[in-house]
Amino acid sequence: MLGEWPARLDVSVEADAGGRSTGLMRRHTRAMAEAELLTWGDCFVTSPAQTALDLAASGPLVQGVAAIDQAIWPGRPGGALATLAQALAAEKDREDALRRAVSGFSRWRAGDLDDPRRLYDILRGAGLPTSRPRPLG
Repeated sequence: MLGEWPARLDVSVEADAGGRSTGLMRRHTRAMAEAELLTWGDCFVTSPAQTALDLAASGPLVQGVAAIDQAIWPGRPGGALATLAQALAAEKDREDALRRAVSGFSRWRAGDLDDPRRLYDILRGAGLPTSRPRPLG
């Protein structure tokens, strides 16, 4: 975990479970049959791998990268907590959530900065308005 300890507890519930988030608890709806759960005392908790994937999908980028980096690290006693495929799926879910929250979201790589036409096409394709024409070759 990077930064301060969270002020609220995050819990997962089925969409039709009812209830609401409070100042101490933040509820997330999900298909519980798809979550990897463990029993802890009288409660169910997400597995370490599921927790890392959830952090990557819902938190800031730096926190997500740190969580997944640790989860897929093969040098961990007992092996990696998650597979690369699980990590990629969590990142795709995070991207989908970002796209729902904002307009004009796009992904590009550092190399795209070397080609103004390519970067222009990426940004325009994502809906970014412009008053300038496409750069010349």
